[in-house]
Amino acid sequence: PPAAAEHTRASLLLTASHDLRAPLRAAEAALVRLRPTSDGETRGIATARSAVRRATQLLTDLDDLSRLHAGALDLYLRPVDLDEALTAALDDLGTGGHTLVLRLPEQPPYVLADAALLTRVLTALAADALRHSPPGAPPTLTAEARPGHLTIRITDGTDPDTERDGSRADARADSLPLRLSRDLGEAMGGTLDHTTTGGAFSVTLTLPTAAHRIAPSPAGP
Repeated sequence: PPAAAEHTRASLLLTASHDLRAPLRAAEAALVRLRPTSDGETRGIATARSAVRRATQLLTDLDDLSRLHAGALDLYLRPVDLDEALTAALDDLGTGGHTLVLRLPEQPPYVLADAALLTRVLTALAADALRHSPPGAPPTLTAEARPGHLTIRITDGTDPDTERDGSRADARADSLPLRLSRDLGEAMGGTLDHTTTGGAFSVTLTLPTAAHRIAPSPAGP
């Protein structure tokens, strides 16, 4: 039956992911112990550690995608403040000169979402846009309130006048981080679509809005 086959596939993926984490942890530990003796070695170690962290994140994405398809990923839908989710996502991106241009409504409505998973999606989409944006051309995140829902569009910094590469855009849209983000968005009652304008690639996350904003907790004495 399809359900049994899906469960078997998810179990195999989870097992493979678990087995791959041990060598990645060993690689990270070995890189931490290295003591570079030149600027070139320092850059090389930093590049290697970044690659290990990215591989580890891809395994986490694979885990969550498998759990989601197997119905084993818990979701807690509640009104979520977009500003708080964005702050958490930017914190998750970490330091390193990341720049994201934000264009937000003065008071965006709360969205119905799982707070942790929304942060995860925003982090993944922002990281993808940063990775594909040329130096000095940061991605732009634009949020727009519409009746009953909120759209969040992230566009990389590529010049839209550059020639469009359709095959590369399709491959990017089908990458693991974007596939997971799309499935998580749909699980939260939303959608995730992608468009291209010339060479610029955009993803648009649409989520239902809550009926009302939550009043802030009163300050303590």
